[in-house]
Amino acid sequence: MKQKTMRQSKGISMVMFFIATIYILGATAQAAVTIHKLEIRHGHKADAAYFEITNMNDKTDALLSVESPAYGNVEIHTMSMANNVMRMRRLERVELPINEKVIFKRMGLHLMLFDPTDNKDMTFTFRFEHTEPVNVQLK
Repeated sequence: MKQKTMRQSKGISMVMFFIATIYILGATAQAAVTIHKLEIRHGHKADAAYFEITNMNDKTDALLSVESPAYGNVEIHTMSMANNVMRMRRLERVELPINEKVIFKRMGLHLMLFDPTDNKDMTFTFRFEHTEPVNVQLK
């Protein structure tokens, strides 16, 4: 009888171990996308935002949109030069490779910030294909 109780106890311990392992692996799989060095440059007709973004997840992700109560419209853009002509183009998404930093900077990827509002809340919400939204407060 005592031997049967020990086997049951070991069996329950093993089941609990596997459940804990699955829980831990699931939690680490939900890593994050990090956003650093967010800065705004004020312009005549629109403002621009620059930052660094890193996908820390275990699969490729994509930045789909950004919004802020301080602006009526936020668009993802890229800029390029061809034959001495600057070309700006709106993007629907920006791919975020695994464990790579993507830099939004002048003369490259950037956010265009249109229609400033009276709202002083400078929170930016970044929305992704796979990751939960990330809020960044500009100070």
